[in-house]
Order: sequence, then C-alpha cells, then structure tokens
Amino acid sequence: MASPSKTGPPVARPSPDVALPVESVRPYWPSPGVRLLLAFSGLILLVLSKPTASSGSPGLWAPSAGLGLVLVAWFGSWAGLLILGAGLIAVLQTVLIGTVFAGRVDAASISLTAIDALLGTAQALAAWWAYRRLGGGARALNDPQSAVLFVLLVPGLTAVLFAVAHVVLVGVVLEEWTDFPQRLAQWWLSRALGLLAVAPPLLTAATPWLVRLGLIRPETATRKQSADAGHAGAGAPRRRRPGGRRRVGA
Repeated sequence: MASPSKTGPPVARPSPDVALPVESVRPYWPSPGVRLLLAFSGLILLVLSKPTASSGSPGLWAPSAGLGLVLVAWFGSWAGLLILGAGLIAVLQTVLIGTVFAGRVDAASISLTAIDALLGTAQALAAWWAYRRLGGGARALNDPQSAVLFVLLVPGLTAVLFAVAHVVLVGVVLEEWTDFPQRLAQWWLSRALGLLAVAPPLLTAATPWLVRLGLIRPETATRKQSADAGHAGAGAPRRRRPGGRRRVGA
C-alpha cells in the first residue's frame, strides 16, 4: 500500500525568489511579566521625556508626543493609559515641588499640567486613529503613501487641532489672551517636532525587529487597506507568453 505521503496532493512550496513580508511571521505573545516590564519601561520613558507644562510654555520640543504615538502604534489603545499615567506623575511632581520649595500648591500650575496630560493622551490616540483608520497608513511607514499620510495627518492636521485646544485652555486658566498666534505656533511646532523626530525612526526601524522578537503583534490590514487592495490596477501584473498572448498572474 502506498504511503499517504506519496498519494496525497503535492505541497506548494514558496519560490526562493519570493521574499516573505517580515510581519507575516506569527510570533508568540509575551508573558504577563514581560508585558508588565514593557509597560513599566514605557511609563518611565514617557516621564523622562515629558516637558514641564506647569508654566504654560510648551518647551522647545516634546519627545513624549512622538513616544506616546509609537506606544499606541505598537500596543494599541491601552497604551493611552501609560501616557495618562505619565501625566498624573507629572501632576504629582508639580504638587511636591510646590509644597517643598514654594511652601504652597499653585492651582494654576496643577491645572496646566493636568490639561497637558489629558490633551497629550487624546492627541496620541486621535492621531493614530486618523492615520490608521481614516488614512489606512502602514504601521512601519514602509511605503511612500504612508509616509505622506503620516506627515499630513499626524504632525499636520492633528497637531494643529490640539495646539489650538492647548492655547485656548491655557488662556482660560491664565486669563491671558495676548500673542495668541505666537502661542499657537509654539505649541504646534513643539508637538510637531517631537512627533517627526521620534515616531518615524522608531516605527520604521524598530517595528519589524520587535515583531520578529514577538514583543508586538504583526500588523493587521485595516478596512481601507483591504478596500484599496481591490481597486483597479492593484491585481497581479500581466506577463506575455512566448507566442505573444497575455497570461494573467505570475
């Protein structure tokens, strides 16, 4: 009797010339201990990279904005809790500094720090939602369309909208409405620079490496990406047979 291995259908093997995408490999998901360590490391990095917002000034640049966006891209919307946690630590730091060094708690400084924490969390979540869900951009920014979408939607549209919200709320707390355009430009440039300087290098270089290590999940196609894959011109290229007729597919 012939063995099943000889009578069964032949197994299709991928061509050695075809390179499989990096994120098509299905890795293991880290254990709860490893995930807790990653969350703690991300929280510490956010706290260290967060500029002081208790004075109402945005600072020269905000690396925490780019780092927060990267954490949301890698670990999902629950990473917003890390960004919010870093903001709460900043609020606690403001309270301790005011109590120890000034002997009083400044309500305005606490309010400004809390506003910055809430808007920073909302900005990271909204920016990634707009880029991935509305724009359909790739997580690793590995194609020109995704790169253009990222620049337009993240440090562009989203950062401008949240800069307006920052300036308005800071004006309400401080009761100062002078130099509104200058304050708006400062807030936008600070967040935009932090997003552009931190997020693209990490998303492009570190995402495939972390997927191979199994520390983050592979990317799943969004509805927009699936729809775009079926538009005219997205199918397999046509080849010519030696006789001159065309054959669809490779």
